[in-house]
Amino acid sequence: MDTPINAIVNDPLLMAQKSTQGSKKAMVAEEVESLFIYQLLKAMDQTMNREDDDILYGKGEETFRSLYHQEIAREITRGSGIGLKALIQQEIDQQENK
Repeated sequence: MDTPINAIVNDPLLMAQKSTQGSKKAMVAEEVESLFIYQLLKAMDQTMNREDDDILYGKGEETFRSLYHQEIAREITRGSGIGLKALIQQEIDQQENK
């Protein structure tokens, strides 16, 4: 369930939903930070020792965990985040000025 960054930048529904919350650069920076946090959560979850024959383990649980990790990542980013949002915005500004 990995989302390419181009899909985020070009998603008209996402742009319409967040257009009142700030500039396009801020929105892209927030989504990139959210994707990074999602990847961290996903990697941490993969370190868990689960038995494949466990009755609770399966494709349904994997889907649930993936959606859960996405929402947790979005909530972390909506809060104070981990500091990547500001760095990404600075980098975008520097690239625009070149």
